[in-house]
Amino acid sequence: MYQCGVAFYLDRRYADAVASFNALIEKFTSGEWVVKSYFMVSESQIRLNQYGSAVITLHNLITVSPDADVKDEAFYRLGWIYIETASWDNARIYFEKISPPNREKFRLERLAAELAQEAGIARKSPALAGALSIVPGAGQLYCERYQDALIAFLLNGALIWAAYEAFDNDNNALGALLTFVEVGFYAGNIYGAVGSAHKYNRSKNEQFIENLKKNTKIQLSADPELKSIQLSLRFTF
Repeated sequence: MYQCGVAFYLDRRYADAVASFNALIEKFTSGEWVVKSYFMVSESQIRLNQYGSAVITLHNLITVSPDADVKDEAFYRLGWIYIETASWDNARIYFEKISPPNREKFRLERLAAELAQEAGIARKSPALAGALSIVPGAGQLYCERYQDALIAFLLNGALIWAAYEAFDNDNNALGALLTFVEVGFYAGNIYGAVGSAHKYNRSKNEQFIENLKKNTKIQLSADPELKSIQLSLRFTF
C-alpha cells in the first residue's frame, strides 16, 4: 500500500497519493509505515500547494505519535513549510521545538545562522512604488524594471501630449477620447508598479529559500528519492 502511494507521488498524481497514504493510515493506525505515510501525505499536499492541509497533517502526526524522533522530524518539516511560505518567525518557532538530542542531526545551528540573514533580503515597498508612479514609469524604475519604466513614461507622455494638442486645436471630441484612454493607461501604470514590487519581493524570497535549501536542508527518512544507480534500456519498435 505504501509503495502504491509512492508510485502515485513519483508520477505526480499527488491527489491519488494522498488518498492512497490516507487509506493505509486509516487501516493500520500505527507503525513505521503509518508514520511514513503521514509524512508522504504532507509532502503530496505541499506539491498540491495545500500548505494549510500539510500543516494539519503534521500536527495530527505529532498528536498520535509517542516517538520523540518522529515529533522532531514533524517539527522540522513544519519549519520548512513556513520557510516555503516566507513565514520566517513561524519557521523559527517550530525549529526551536526540536529536542536537544536531534538539534545537531537537523543542523539547526547552521540553519538558524542562515535564516538570520532573512532580514537582509532586498525588498521594495508596493505603496512607495504606487506613489512614485504619479510620474509615469517612476514606480517601475524603483522596482528595477527599466524597460517597463521607459515604455510607461513614453506611452503615457505621448497620450498626454496628444490630448493636450487636441484640446489646444479645439478638437474637444478627440481630446476627450485621448484623455479617457490615457486615464486607463495611467491607472495601469500605477497598478503595474505595485505588482512589480510584489513580484520583486517574491523573486528575492524565492532566491533566498533556494539558497537555504542548497546550504542547509537535509534528506529525510520518508523522502521518496532514488539513492542507487539506475540502468535504463529503451527499445523502439
